[in-house]
Amino acid sequence: MRLPGVHADDRRKIEIVAKHLPLYRGLPLVLDATIVSPLRANGQPRPRAAVIDGVAITAIENDKHTKYPELTNSSECKFFVLAGEIGGRWSETSSKLIRDLSRVKSRSAAP
Repeated sequence: MRLPGVHADDRRKIEIVAKHLPLYRGLPLVLDATIVSPLRANGQPRPRAAVIDGVAITAIENDKHTKYPELTNSSECKFFVLAGEIGGRWSETSSKLIRDLSRVKSRSAAP
């Protein structure tokens, strides 16, 4: 997928591009999948991680939207950060996408 402002030698990586789905006005879905830890490399919890659920997820979502502004602001695709925390917590974005995909898939199932 070619987007304005993205050069052919761009070294950033996107894990999934899904096209031709009956979601989000048929736009291609561009998915950056990542797993984060509520602990830092030194074993200390991230600030506020002990009192606010999903702090690491919020931080990585913000980082990814900053890293990929042309995807975040594109009218030619729908960008999602599919984030999960070690231990099993999913981002709200990940949960919503799974629900949306399930809803679309279930429409084709027999009653």
